[in-house]
Amino acid sequence: MIFPLFAGLCSVVQAARVGILDFRSDAAKPTQSFLSQTLPNALAEPLTSQTGITVVERSQLSRLVEEKGLESLSEKVPDSLRTLFPADDLVMGEFAGSLDSLVLQVRVVECATGTVKGAFSRKGSLQEILSGMPGLATQIALAVRGDSSGRLSVSSRPSGANVFLDGTILGRTPLVDQRIPPGRHALSLELDHFQTWTDSVIIEPSATIGRKVELAEDDDRSGIWFGGGGQINGLTRDLGDAAGPSYSGFLSIVGRAQRFGVEI
Repeated sequence: MIFPLFAGLCSVVQAARVGILDFRSDAAKPTQSFLSQTLPNALAEPLTSQTGITVVERSQLSRLVEEKGLESLSEKVPDSLRTLFPADDLVMGEFAGSLDSLVLQVRVVECATGTVKGAFSRKGSLQEILSGMPGLATQIALAVRGDSSGRLSVSSRPSGANVFLDGTILGRTPLVDQRIPPGRHALSLELDHFQTWTDSVIIEPSATIGRKVELAEDDDRSGIWFGGGGQINGLTRDLGDAAGPSYSGFLSIVGRAQRFGVEI
């Protein structure tokens, strides 16, 4: 009985303490005060369920913010103030827009150093953002634990395309939650009889990037194709000699990379 208890105590000690501040907005609207508390409250529950994370009660943070006059707290937390928070990391958010169209920016800041350990963004209606809070909580937990790898998901229509990152194949679509080092990468998709799709993708630390690709059919097919237009003259008889039918117009022969034409 002693060992399980000791192990339990160790897990509590090792858990990272994360505080969520009220989210900020520059716009002075009646809904902004509501959102500044609703959004972080919706994030607190799924973040609590993350392994190795202890969420500091928001009442403690709110009281400290009020006492120290930190309502204007912005992107960087001064050294003298970070030590006042009973947390290892702070989750700070800013939002703009309306209930139907919100833009949310969230940062994870380490209290000891002021280092931004993760930055994430969300766009959509309030309902869409609230429904995505569990995924955001997972990304925050990864950032807190120091896992800076991003995640990449790629789907295509049609599926089954080979996915290449910086010239190295990752697999076939649909590709889900592949761990990718942060930074800019070259991304391409290849599928027989479809044009190669290429683009670049920026992977942010602990963030998830998704791409949905509509592949275009490859019109430059192998083989030889004939086309053209004109008219055919009917069969005629002149002094007992048959003439016709005859064709006049343009005939084109198309190869894979060349087009040839001849008038007849």
